[in-house]
Amino acid sequence: MKIKKICTVLTIIFVIITIFSTVSYGWDWSSIKGDAKNFINKGKNQTYIDEDDIESNIMPAARILMGFGSITAVIVTLVIGIKYMMAASNPEEQAKLKKQLIGVVVSIIVIFGAYSIWVIANKFMEGIS
Repeated sequence: MKIKKICTVLTIIFVIITIFSTVSYGWDWSSIKGDAKNFINKGKNQTYIDEDDIESNIMPAARILMGFGSITAVIVTLVIGIKYMMAASNPEEQAKLKKQLIGVVVSIIVIFGAYSIWVIANKFMEGIS
């Protein structure tokens, strides 16, 4: 009961100190407005990135990553298939390998799905511009 009262009093004191303490950061409306205008002017002076440059830089990397992902998916699928054939007498091991195979299938969907979405979005944007 005593601890509850002490905590309540300390909380009230903390709230009162927080409410009545005013900290000045030296901000006024004109400095905020000036900083905002400087920020906007910095953005206007920037050069823009050409979309052809982005495509020429990203697509080779995306193809390399998709190649690595495809090779890895094939190897992992083969390993899981071999383990599944070797575990023909053990149903628990087969169930565990089937669960792992679900993860591999999801990974393959993510790899090819991400690449497909990029290609579709790129073709769509080319059609618009």
